[in-house]
Amino acid sequence: MLADAFLLLLAALAFGAVLAVLQLRGGGPPRVPLPVGVLHALLGAGGTALAALAPSEAAASRAGAGGFRSIGVVLLCVALALGLVILRRRVHGRRLTTTLVGIHALVAISGVVVLSAYLAVG
Repeated sequence: MLADAFLLLLAALAFGAVLAVLQLRGGGPPRVPLPVGVLHALLGAGGTALAALAPSEAAASRAGAGGFRSIGVVLLCVALALGLVILRRRVHGRRLTTTLVGIHALVAISGVVVLSAYLAVG
């Protein structure tokens, strides 16, 4: 189940990269398609939920990486909360700052990297 979560999160990262490029390019107001953003959010939230609910890997615990899954899930939850802030700003018609988008991406990528280390050990 954790491998499925990882695949969902990789798909969310791919859509997030597209959204970041569309959002952060210069030259006028960004035109980020809402369906792409919704798909990105659903993939990320689904992957985070699956990662949180997946049974723990005994091999990862024996290798000393037992806490990696928890750390990864917490980072992904923080990224999810930042994504909700981004959505709220968009709904209210406010321009997204590069700092907010960058921190969201940094935290999400960090969570996926930590989960990938957990999967590699387990």
